[in-house]
Amino acid sequence: QLLAFFQKALGDNIRKEMNAKAGTIAVVATILLVTAYYGYTVGLDISRDERSSPTKLLSGDKRLFIPTPVYDEKDRETHKWERKPRKVFVDLGAGCGDSYYRHRKEHEEDADEWEAYLWEPSPQMHEFYLDEFQKEYPHVHIMPFAAGVHDGSLKLFLHKGQEHVTDKSEFKNQGKCSADVFTSPAAGSTMFKEAGDAGEPVNVKVRNFPEWLKEQELSSQDTFILKIDIEGGEFDILDRMLNDPNDNDLCYTDELKVGFHPKLITRHHAKKLDEKFATFHEDFPLLFKKKCGFEVNMKVLH
Repeated sequence: QLLAFFQKALGDNIRKEMNAKAGTIAVVATILLVTAYYGYTVGLDISRDERSSPTKLLSGDKRLFIPTPVYDEKDRETHKWERKPRKVFVDLGAGCGDSYYRHRKEHEEDADEWEAYLWEPSPQMHEFYLDEFQKEYPHVHIMPFAAGVHDGSLKLFLHKGQEHVTDKSEFKNQGKCSADVFTSPAAGSTMFKEAGDAGEPVNVKVRNFPEWLKEQELSSQDTFILKIDIEGGEFDILDRMLNDPNDNDLCYTDELKVGFHPKLITRHHAKKLDEKFATFHEDFPLLFKKKCGFEVNMKVLH
């Protein structure tokens, strides 16, 4: 009946001229049209999960049409598994870029395959190091922000005695920056004015790191290394990511390199927070396991 319908639609003159070969072509065309029709109507009723799974679509009699998946927040995991695995290195507190130099040294065989995001709020580090660094490694993403749990701004207290340097040699360790020098020229720049080495402040932009990380759409198929050394700022970020039931991005970490600064926190926060963060560095491995279900691969920076 469907064949007759389409034959009639083609017109009487064409129908009369159809031979056996043309008839075969018409049958094939009919099948394709019917398939598309059923695929469209059935596709409207199938679940979102089925739309993203060709095997489910092909399992039924009529589900031969595979529509293009449309992703929303619930489809995030499915979407991530449809792409190539990524290698991602995120450095909070990048300083002059020395941690990235070490990262490349540790991953010589595939160094250029890594996505790298270097977060550094100090304008001095950009002026004397990272602007030139960007020319050497144009594929690296330089993030001129302080990492926090809200977007906004804050006062960053530069290392005392280094507020007005005019040459690299005036920084700590004569301004040396390499994979083999483990003290950044930025030294103890911090958002806590109570810190012993806190000098004059400068205003810097803050970006919500947990939200930014969520936007990167990492998954368990990716290789993710996270380094955090931000002079006390690590506590709020890790605390938020551990306790947010809707945020599991910390669990994608294959290696966590973190420097804890409990003395800075206890000088700055109220007594209630003092008690919590005073032992946070000791409690973190257990908190991570409770959150993620496995032990953290962590290196504590000193």
